[in-house]
Amino acid sequence: MLDFTYYETVAEGDKHFVVKMVKTFLEDVPVMVEAINANVREQNLPALGKAIHKLKPSWTMPGLDVSLLDNIQLEIKGNADYAVIALEVEKINTTAQAAYKGMQRKLETLTVEN
Repeated sequence: MLDFTYYETVAEGDKHFVVKMVKTFLEDVPVMVEAINANVREQNLPALGKAIHKLKPSWTMPGLDVSLLDNIQLEIKGNADYAVIALEVEKINTTAQAAYKGMQRKLETLTVEN
């Protein structure tokens, strides 16, 4: 599910940089996902679109499926079917939880290596 190639390429062998990027993911992504959930509950399409846009880089770097985010953006621009959006957001929640656990494992591995 997670692909650390991007982090490792950008880090050029600097494991401390990878640790920093993983920690940033662990700190920022849950906050961003909660903002997405809140905007769905409030049916605030403009804020939801901004929250999805903000999540994209953090989602893309570890190789997570960005099509989930793209689908919501298309739905917002289209007919804004909240039932469809809610289903897509549930997929984001599930993916984010799994990614969070994977990032925690990666952080533990990196910490042991140093």
